[in-house]
Amino acid sequence: MAPFDGSIVTIAIPSIASSMTLGLETVVWIALSYLLVLTVLLINAGRLADLRGRKRSYMLGFVVFTAASALCGASASGFQLILFRALQGSGAALIASNSPAIVTESFQSWERGKALGINAMAVYIGLMAGPVIGGVLVQNFGWRSVFYVNVPIGILVVGLASLKLRERRTARSGESFDLAGAATLSVALAAFLVALTLGGSYGWTSLPILSLLRSL
Repeated sequence: MAPFDGSIVTIAIPSIASSMTLGLETVVWIALSYLLVLTVLLINAGRLADLRGRKRSYMLGFVVFTAASALCGASASGFQLILFRALQGSGAALIASNSPAIVTESFQSWERGKALGINAMAVYIGLMAGPVIGGVLVQNFGWRSVFYVNVPIGILVVGLASLKLRERRTARSGESFDLAGAATLSVALAAFLVALTLGGSYGWTSLPILSLLRSL
């Protein structure tokens, strides 16, 4: 679902821009806010799951992702959509960081390779299916449908996870989360990714881009 939502929105962007009368400088953040938050939080979300438990983090990720999808579909402005897309990215980070770890812990060594292969296959199916399904949904039901389609799936997954998943490891009460390190990593990654994304538009020697790169 995380890669699927990253690719499905690409098809809907022209319709979103037309419906909300958004300029290019705003439209680019609809996709960027999701991918940026997903990338920045991925490592920290995995560490948090190590400390607090994978099942809890995985289910929280789907709850956040599903709720944010509904909010994206109901957005009344470009700012709201970008904000809720960022929230959606935080849920996707919790999902993506825990999925391979849960698969690894749930299968025996002789089954693990096949299970991880199926998990990786699901990622690429999501990436490929996103534009196709997105085109069908936008053409027949409008751009909001590309977000609403996540809601029933998310509710189903949360229900199945609560019934089927078992916590394989206990939460580590003696270890603490490195908040300063997490913040430093997040800021550095965000600055680097934004600079790479917007460097061609603003100019690689422009003050905003140089400031982002120097902050590293």
